[in-house]
Amino acid sequence: MCRISEDPARTGGSLLVRKKLLAVLSIVAALLGVGLGIARAEGGDDFETYAEKSGVGPGFERGMAGLGYTASGMGEANGSPYQVGSQSLASGPSFSFFPDQEMSCSLEKDGLVIGCGQAIEPEVKSAPDGTIFVTAQDGTPGGVMAWRRDPGTFSYTQLDKPDGAPVVGNASGTTGGGGDNELAISAPDANGNYRVYVSSLMSLVTNGVAVSTNRGDSWLFNPVASNFAGVDRQWLAASGEKTVYLAYHEMYLNSILLVRSDDGGLTWGPPQEMFDLDNMQHATSKIGSGNWQSNLVALPGGGVALSYIRGGTPQQRGLAPCVAVTCPAAPMDQVWVATTDASGNNPQDHFVGSLPQGTGVLFGSIAVDRAGNLYVVQSNGHQVYLSHSIDRGLTWSPLVDVTAQAAPGTTDSSLFPYVVAGSAGKVAIAWLGAGGTNDDNADWTTQFAETTDGLAASPTFTVMQASNHVVHHGAVCTGGLGCNAADPTGAGGRELAEVLQMGITKDGRVLISYPDNSDGSHFSGWTWVVEQNAGPGLYDDVTPTPGTPPTAGHSVANFTATGSLPLYFTNASDGLPISPASGYQFDGATIAGALASLPGSKGHVGVIGYAANSTPGTATSVVFQTAPLASDLTVGGSLDFNLWVQNELGANGATELDYNLFDVAPDGGTTGIIGRSVQNGDEVTGGDTAIERSYSYPITGGYVLPAGHTLRIEMSFPYLVSSSTRLYYGDATYPSRITLGVGTGS
Repeated sequence: MCRISEDPARTGGSLLVRKKLLAVLSIVAALLGVGLGIARAEGGDDFETYAEKSGVGPGFERGMAGLGYTASGMGEANGSPYQVGSQSLASGPSFSFFPDQEMSCSLEKDGLVIGCGQAIEPEVKSAPDGTIFVTAQDGTPGGVMAWRRDPGTFSYTQLDKPDGAPVVGNASGTTGGGGDNELAISAPDANGNYRVYVSSLMSLVTNGVAVSTNRGDSWLFNPVASNFAGVDRQWLAASGEKTVYLAYHEMYLNSILLVRSDDGGLTWGPPQEMFDLDNMQHATSKIGSGNWQSNLVALPGGGVALSYIRGGTPQQRGLAPCVAVTCPAAPMDQVWVATTDASGNNPQDHFVGSLPQGTGVLFGSIAVDRAGNLYVVQSNGHQVYLSHSIDRGLTWSPLVDVTAQAAPGTTDSSLFPYVVAGSAGKVAIAWLGAGGTNDDNADWTTQFAETTDGLAASPTFTVMQASNHVVHHGAVCTGGLGCNAADPTGAGGRELAEVLQMGITKDGRVLISYPDNSDGSHFSGWTWVVEQNAGPGLYDDVTPTPGTPPTAGHSVANFTATGSLPLYFTNASDGLPISPASGYQFDGATIAGALASLPGSKGHVGVIGYAANSTPGTATSVVFQTAPLASDLTVGGSLDFNLWVQNELGANGATELDYNLFDVAPDGGTTGIIGRSVQNGDEVTGGDTAIERSYSYPITGGYVLPAGHTLRIEMSFPYLVSSSTRLYYGDATYPSRITLGVGTGS
């Protein structure tokens, strides 16, 4: 694991406070949905308890839609795998993966109100030039988080939120969106430029879409791309240079609507149904069983496809004819695919098959290979089934149990499957799997399967564990918001939400983005990515070339303390100096409000809070960073803060200490070592004069920073009421210190 966890003790009360805060902000954000035409008004909101809240989806992926660009081979595979894949019951090739990477989080990017608390339902895609993008949602109104990994590097850099608005900026982190998110990447133009699309569910009111033409350096956001009010789970698919499709659930009939943009995501056309007339009678929740749709893929030659599950008709279930609410609940056990014609119109629905055992759980997934063959995967909670079509979805092969080829006892419970495809018949699938029953004792890992004969009647898979650790312990709830209703003060087993996703690198290797809450450093699930290192790729014309990662910082299980390292803010004579990098104010004329008249002028002083009389919560963080290390450094034991602080409202104006300690690589990539996010921090109370407060946070195991890397500390004092904290970080009268344990590790 790339991150060492903090003391896992967290109070249910702090989580409840966060939920209450987000609930209030969600109501405010919902008011943004004005002036939108409602295309249909049959019935009120059909917000069912199994509804898909928090999500991520696939978009146009190199090799998935067959509409993009051709990669060139770059030599033989190399690198240092940490793990060789467990073989399937049938013989197959060996695979390995690089160590899993946890996405870093900066309070400067995520905001001090949102505060790096969660990044769920992640997705990952590779661009034409090899740049890798990752997105995840922070939940309404926290918006969508994004990261980028440049070609030839192994570090991810956090970007500004695609759905962020200049009005709120990064200070608070609130955008009004982030209920679900989705990522798609266009084909390049003649100059090699491409578009990155990111969608965001805006408080169940609209689906917005952000577009970037400069690799995520800046975004142009359209908050009403859905052209419909009252929406839910959305998916994107890009086709060619400027055409992009957005599919989503509407909340009146629970149907699936589709909109299209032909100008690179700037403007969007009117919504149209993705069900044909026959399925409209059986797949919408006010008439039939309801439905759960998959991601969206662009088809060679134009148009799109998605899969969904629904219940059988009354006749299929041996019932007398019935309509609407008079029909008994139907098990969601039928897999269907909806396709459009080449223009993206005239949808047709095609039956794939009935799940052999049990009922489906959200979500399924669909992929298209370079030859135009379609693949669908669906889970019933225990098995993952695959079917394929060679005629644009008109007919389908019998469902095949992929998990039957896994080692016994490794994936008896299987959730959130996702599929990608490369050249004809080359297919990879990922899902979360646990041995035994989905209960409080379950240990979940990220599972992987790949085949080169996906068009065969009985494909042969290599099945193995992709993650190098258990990503979640305990039950995983698949009941949507019903999970939260059953456990209003916690996550109800829904910490991971309902989606993991996959991508394909430029040279044909698999990327898997998955949710993880194993280390306890975030109040809910967080985004991790694992990347194929060795084994066959998904493209016939490309030799996988993973490269060799630079020397990276890494965790160690065993740590032996040999001393401690003081991090001095301004004095370089004792310990390791850390210098302010950005995001703070010096004492003096820049300080306004009550703190300006309070005592305390010795040494350097920073205010971490808000400007006088501004909106509560819009604090800024203070960032300190060391010079590059001259030699390797192993840290562990504990991180201790001895801080001299002063609160604007004295003891009546408590804030909390949130922090992140990062390992910063020479290329700028960051890895979190230890931290506490918003609503996880300890209370900070001050007074009219400076008071020393001490905090100690144990580090599990140790962490090795290579020579040339730097340590960076972000600190903030967020609050729910109007108060600011003044931090003295000088070496004069009020000598604040940060001390880090050092030693050896293995």
